[in-house]
Amino acid sequence: MIHTRFLTLGQRQMVIALVAFSIMNVAAKFLPHFHFSELVMVRSVFALVFCGFILVRRKVRFKSERQTTLILRGIFGTGAICLFFLSLQKLPLATSVVLQNLSPIFQLLITAWITHEVVAKKQWFYFLLCFVGIIFVRGFDTQISGIGMACGIGSAIFSSFAQQMIRKTERKEDPHLILFYFSAISLLFVTPLWFQTWVLPHGMDFFYFILMGLSSFFGQMFLTRAIQNGRTQEVGQYGFLQTLFALILGVLIFNEMVGLSAILGIGIIISGIVLSSRAAKLKS
Repeated sequence: MIHTRFLTLGQRQMVIALVAFSIMNVAAKFLPHFHFSELVMVRSVFALVFCGFILVRRKVRFKSERQTTLILRGIFGTGAICLFFLSLQKLPLATSVVLQNLSPIFQLLITAWITHEVVAKKQWFYFLLCFVGIIFVRGFDTQISGIGMACGIGSAIFSSFAQQMIRKTERKEDPHLILFYFSAISLLFVTPLWFQTWVLPHGMDFFYFILMGLSSFFGQMFLTRAIQNGRTQEVGQYGFLQTLFALILGVLIFNEMVGLSAILGIGIIISGIVLSSRAAKLKS
């Protein structure tokens, strides 16, 4: 049980973001017959409209002094979400989510390299532990697609760089402006693909697209605030919650039976992420 009075503001925002993203993942999983570009397109349009409206109401300037950082965040974020949706279509829900949630591990390494943030020596062992978990997930489960695994890990790496760009804003940028740039750049990248692969939604597809767009918007907003308000180690360790949600929802909704070795691998990865985050927090 998570006691919110013991959580920092950044940690509370991260938990809310993870719940929203869990809803987004389920909605996207119901849309396997659509090209990933259409999922990214819908997701981006929702965020662009909401953020644009809020920014105009607040009279926030669309041009920023940190425009290069915002553009880079948008490019890295676009790569992350495209690869994640691809992995979601090729892997069981829990496997896709746990691979994407490797981002705190990569983020710690990137942060140490770029900003010299203190990283505990034990984290190198935990980093290795996560990749042992990946071997278990891929090596023994015939359901697991190698391409899907590569997409999931690639998504985590791109997410790490995107989060680093958010941290560089140092709370000086409105989260809505950060998300606006991200969504605009995503549209620029996926629109050509969308024109070639577009499929007209029918029936419940509209519901799942709306649910995905709304939950994605709120997830991104709270994630951005969490990264701005908390240290990497403080907010990253709660990513395991999304994996637990994905395991439960995958079984209950999609009847996904994840193999024993894959479950063991997921457990090892979660352990590596949580232990790494806690070690970094104690060291600092």
